[in-house]
Amino acid sequence: MRRSWIVYFDRPGPANTDETVRLAVDRALELGIKHLVVASLTGRSCLRLVEEVERRGADLSVVCVTFRAGGWINVERLLSEVGRGDTWVEIPELYDYLLKSRERGDLKIPYLASNPAIMKALEERGVRIVITTDLGMDIDSSLEVDLGIATPRKLMSMMLLLFSSGMKVAFYAVLSAADAGAIPVDREVIAMGGTELGLDTAIVVKPSYSDDVFNRFQGFEVREIICKPRSMMVGSEYLERRYYAPRQ
Repeated sequence: MRRSWIVYFDRPGPANTDETVRLAVDRALELGIKHLVVASLTGRSCLRLVEEVERRGADLSVVCVTFRAGGWINVERLLSEVGRGDTWVEIPELYDYLLKSRERGDLKIPYLASNPAIMKALEERGVRIVITTDLGMDIDSSLEVDLGIATPRKLMSMMLLLFSSGMKVAFYAVLSAADAGAIPVDREVIAMGGTELGLDTAIVVKPSYSDDVFNRFQGFEVREIICKPRSMMVGSEYLERRYYAPRQ
């Protein structure tokens, strides 16, 4: 029998990035795990992880899973279209990120695959970058959004969201990394994900390829939860700030 701590954050979002990274590296060293998989839309969360690994002098392989080329965070659209219940509004750090980006004139923040400067910075530090279609946003997504057809993929994604947004992201990132040959499937790895930007969830998993997820003998296993938001709801004080305080 093993006992270990699970850290529950008070709320989701990038405010938890530093602690998620620290906890993940701690657990990797405790268990002798050699591979860390991080889902990173812009690459900045991965840079933070690499900095922690280097600071600790740890012999760990970092794999960054990011999504297709040609994508970006559309600042103006998010500021104009998001409403109550949307994490870009409810999570203070995300909303402030959008406001500050607009003030700087950065209206389209590129995904990592379209940002050669951050790509180069990660590659120079030995990070394996996997650019892929998000397994949670594949052809089925077009069926759902454009044709209104319900799919099993949607049900699976929603089930993972019952744990946290970061759980869904980490799960799909591991499958993508395995499919690309960036991690072994016969050894445990630690995966990290978050809510839009940053990190707030870390798990220990036994990976699998995407077509083996439910295989009885070599399928995917979530073996430990290291940390996650206790609830995906943001506290009322933040909702007050967002919806009832005057916006600038």
